[in-house]
Amino acid sequence: MKKHIKSYERSIEELSLMMLYLTRWHKNQDIFTYSWANTNYATLETLEKKGWICHWKKSKYVRITKAGKEKAQSLLEEYALSDQEPFESYRFRHATIPDAQQIAQLEAMCFPPEQACSLESIQAKLNVASDYFIVAEKKETHQIVGYIGGMATNATKFSDAFFIHAHHDPKGKNIMLIGLAVLPAHRHQRIAYELMMEMLSQMAEKGRYTVYLTCLENKVKFYKKMGFSDLGLSASYWGDTQWHEMRLVFKKGED
Repeated sequence: MKKHIKSYERSIEELSLMMLYLTRWHKNQDIFTYSWANTNYATLETLEKKGWICHWKKSKYVRITKAGKEKAQSLLEEYALSDQEPFESYRFRHATIPDAQQIAQLEAMCFPPEQACSLESIQAKLNVASDYFIVAEKKETHQIVGYIGGMATNATKFSDAFFIHAHHDPKGKNIMLIGLAVLPAHRHQRIAYELMMEMLSQMAEKGRYTVYLTCLENKVKFYKKMGFSDLGLSASYWGDTQWHEMRLVFKKGED
């Protein structure tokens, strides 16, 4: 029997998808996985057209869809390659009201007193926007080691008010991220990247237009790698500090 030989193009597509899948950082038990997009751009476009990935064009990361995950798993079986579960000791989930205390403690450990959000502020935000807060939790101890949080709005400029008040509009087209932090002892494990990718994926699924955040100048490059653009100095002067305003656009809307 003549052995079937795959075309060069198909081989590249399948091997690229497997590479993306095997180097993913977190396997969400529901649908999504994420990977470093160090693949030929034309190949990424082909994988996206087939519905196997979602790629934000300015980002170095991709989201592997449910169909892509299933395809990659079938290819691993075909090529007799093994699989493994990343982030085995962590759970990524939406925050709940009882998490406010741990999140406040995390803020206090990661930011100067004038920049850290208070327990009362975090409780107020969780009361109205808990679905917009994601925590990284140690499975064994239930310790929250990192979090990301934001609120929906139709505003297109960041202001200090988003840090102070629970200004959340469930129908808002844009997202203002007001916090991303990981405990020092748990850094350099890609937890911050995973939290951000989880947040971006969920906001894209919700049909949001744009995500905004502010950061110090030395973090601009960090967020650019995720697909954010630097808009320059922000009007926000939270904690008597000068910030850069960053923006990631999913789809264009009215300014």
